[in-house]
Amino acid sequence: MATSENALKLPFARTAVEMAMQKQGRDFVYAPIPGPCMYVPADDPRTGAVVGWGPLNDSIKKTGCLVGEALALLGLRTDAVAVGGGSVYSLWSDGRVAMTEQTREYLQIVQDVQDRGSTWGEAFDKAESEVERIKRNFRDSRTPQ
Repeated sequence: MATSENALKLPFARTAVEMAMQKQGRDFVYAPIPGPCMYVPADDPRTGAVVGWGPLNDSIKKTGCLVGEALALLGLRTDAVAVGGGSVYSLWSDGRVAMTEQTREYLQIVQDVQDRGSTWGEAFDKAESEVERIKRNFRDSRTPQ
């Protein structure tokens, strides 16, 4: 199990999400219809998820979701992340990405807002607006309380 010392910390996650958002633009909308959000572009050969999806829209062929792109910028989008899918919570609990509880909560907010069809700028802004609450209510460590 990952320890707090080598887990992704909130300041690095915040910076990576902002950089990923700026790369596509604040107004970019990731639209994973007709399938689930993916941490890698849908035509990435590691996913195996494209078969049977029907036509893929341009946004999911162009990029992974905002969390996936942030993880890629940090060098943390491994094959296990690419093929595993799931929620930010599952990335944390399964140990596919070592991150603190604060980071997990921050990235989950990003993911939730994006998945409701909001722009990447809106997802980033909402997560940023919650940083103080996250710091108060979640530990800067890997292990659950």
